Amino acid sequence: MAVPASPIDSTFGALFIGMVLAAVLWGVSCVQTWYYFDNYRRDSIFLKGVVFFTWLSDTIHQILITHVLYYYTISHFGDTDALENIVEVIFNAITGFLVQSFFAYRIWTFRKNLAVLSVIVLLILGEVGTSVAYVGGGAHLPTFTELKKLKPLSMSINVLAAAGDVLISVAICFFLNNAKSGFAWSNNVINRLMLFAINTGMLTSICACASLLFILALPNTLVYFAFYFMIGRFYVNSLLATLNSRKSMRTPASTEAESHSLQDRARSTFSARLRGIMSTQDNNKPHTTPRIEVQINTIKADDYGNDEVSLQQDEESAVAGMQSKSSDFAFPSNESSEKGV
Repeated sequence: MAVPASPIDSTFGALFIGMVLAAVLWGVSCVQTWYYFDNYRRDSIFLKGVVFFTWLSDTIHQILITHVLYYYTISHFGDTDALENIVEVIFNAITGFLVQSFFAYRIWTFRKNLAVLSVIVLLILGEVGTSVAYVGGGAHLPTFTELKKLKPLSMSINVLAAAGDVLISVAICFFLNNAKSGFAWSNNVINRLMLFAINTGMLTSICACASLLFILALPNTLVYFAFYFMIGRFYVNSLLATLNSRKSMRTPASTEAESHSLQDRARSTFSARLRGIMSTQDNNKPHTTPRIEVQINTIKADDYGNDEVSLQQDEESAVAGMQSKSSDFAFPSNESSEKGV
């Protein structure tokens, strides 16, 4: 006969697993933060402030949840009375607010769609307000067992977080898709940005939905906290990954191939024109001297060079315009950031 699981497994055991996973993701965010400040030193003070305070909020949250586990498993090991005391009420509201607000701002700067922005802002403010209410209500509860009284607030937080993340990702993909042009390279960049937006928004949404699911399925446990701990870490890493990807997104791997394709196309055009001219001259002047033929080749070669340069300049100018338009949607358009060492 199987031994039933101890309540500790589904409460503080779940907290411990969530804390360890959150610590791993926090380490990743620390590396990404260092990379950002080392490679984008000339970004605006505002953007650096967003990154710093987002990382700081996430770090404080990691300290708090680590203290909770230390308090129960080390400082008061074996003290059954201490297991009923609430040390802190843990929340990710500040981190989520900063990151979601940043992406909402980028949507607004790219497409000033007031209707979409209003819905996103309402979801963000709703999540923050619900989190504050949860903190206020939890601070007056003497034991963990009474946290079930805040179940509606816990569910609301996760629903609002998931809805906000999904809407932000959908809005990014929709506006980027409308920015596509006839150039293959710019479309490839836009497709990469869309995939990036879906992946980053999906991680936080999955965690929020998993937390909501376990609140409903296992209301007398703390399993949902394991997923909730990681939401803030995914928020920070999605922001930093977006900022740190600017250089790679703006350096197309296919530039050289497209340049060769452009040259081949221009050469083919020149060859066809040259053959047509030579054929016409052969019919009209069957005894054309080699000297005249050489002169025609020289003139046409010059025309070909001018045509190729003009065609290449026109296409590069158009692609550059699309590059700036699409990449600046998800990435702040700070020219100095590209020059940071």
